[in-house]
Amino acid sequence: MAYRCAAHKKASLSGGSVGAGAGGGRGYYGGPDRISSLPDELLHHVLSFVTTPEAVRTSALSRRWVGVWKRVPRLHLLEEEATKAEHIPDHYDGILRRYAADVDIADLAITYHWVWPEVDGDRASAWAGFAARRVTGRFDLAVTSQVGRGGDDDDARAFLDLPCFERAT
Repeated sequence: MAYRCAAHKKASLSGGSVGAGAGGGRGYYGGPDRISSLPDELLHHVLSFVTTPEAVRTSALSRRWVGVWKRVPRLHLLEEEATKAEHIPDHYDGILRRYAADVDIADLAITYHWVWPEVDGDRASAWAGFAARRVTGRFDLAVTSQVGRGGDDDDARAFLDLPCFERAT
């Protein structure tokens, strides 16, 4: 097999790859991917220090990372981290739907303060219901409502059904 240079030959034989270094120069790391070989519990701990969207984006790193974010015990859905306001509520619903069913969440925060699209009482109640079933520690829900800004069903949208949080401490 022909190699472009000694670095490519070394990387190919060691199972690594050649690429730009952290400084963007000609440096490379040709060794194995040691982070992916860490145990899941340690990866979950590491991902608990980054934002939830950043944790979800790690799924693109490799097949090994696809479901890792779904088991992180800290889940913060903050609108400041979203890119398009019109998709935020659906994005939150998708993350909560895909989160691993057997994982206890120690810390869940959901914030949404956009005027449009509005989060009604039913959707906010569904988020609270998810938290009641899954959260064992802290739950923070901060949603701005459009109640009182006109409309026939203001009274119906003004209420949030809070379930019993039997598992929370």
